[in-house]
Amino acid sequence: MKYFSLLVACICFSNLILAQEHATEITLQPGQKITIKSFDSTALIQKQGDEENPMLTISEMTLSNEVLTTKENIYSIQQVLQKAKILFEGWGQKMDYDSEDKNKQSSPIAQQFKDKIGMSEEAKITTQGKFADKENNDSEKKQKGMMRMMSKMSGANLENAFLLIPSEVVVGKGWKVDNSKDDIKSQVIYFLDELNGNIAKVSFKRKTKGVTVSEMNGMSMNTELDNMSEGDITVDITTGLVKTFNETTQLKSITKMMDKEIPSSGVLVSRVIFE
Repeated sequence: MKYFSLLVACICFSNLILAQEHATEITLQPGQKITIKSFDSTALIQKQGDEENPMLTISEMTLSNEVLTTKENIYSIQQVLQKAKILFEGWGQKMDYDSEDKNKQSSPIAQQFKDKIGMSEEAKITTQGKFADKENNDSEKKQKGMMRMMSKMSGANLENAFLLIPSEVVVGKGWKVDNSKDDIKSQVIYFLDELNGNIAKVSFKRKTKGVTVSEMNGMSMNTELDNMSEGDITVDITTGLVKTFNETTQLKSITKMMDKEIPSSGVLVSRVIFE
């Protein structure tokens, strides 16, 4: 009887230790580096009246991220876009850009990227692995949000480098996260599929819906989004640091500019490696 009680106590203690191994917040050290390598492809069909315009974009990006300082549970991280490759086909055109190939730096895409390669920008991340948006000034956001704007083109979003798994979640169970921001509602359902040592394999489904506002040639554009996606993640549960991130998104949107409505639909496939 004493042996049985001792065995039960040991099992309970072991479970407690395992539960404590789940990181409850992201812990980063000054000087720590995270390299993001993203591979993305987007196949999109844009409609204008009865005309359909297929577009294909294939991109590869490498971004370095170095932790600078920690203050009040906020990490300051220096981001640098090291290199980029982009192939675009659409509207009867083909544009090929490679930041490391001098023969592929004359397209309009190159004009957008030439000043961004090697450019340093500071991002702020909370201990929950989310962007710390404290700026209230719109112009300040535009100046500091270049790298985040570019990350929307791919899976190279710094937030994708982190995932905290609740300690009560066991293999076969899931949890929900609300990632809504401003006028964009985003709900994610995660499932813990496998756990091998400290490495977890997590699958997820995401629903994103809302409106974004942007400008083109001085004109305001409203884009209504209604996207569904699914994917998988490998992550170290003891640190919350993601190793791989894969997502396939079914894209659906309507862009409104002046008196025109331009519907679009397609698929975005993102594959990201964090080192």
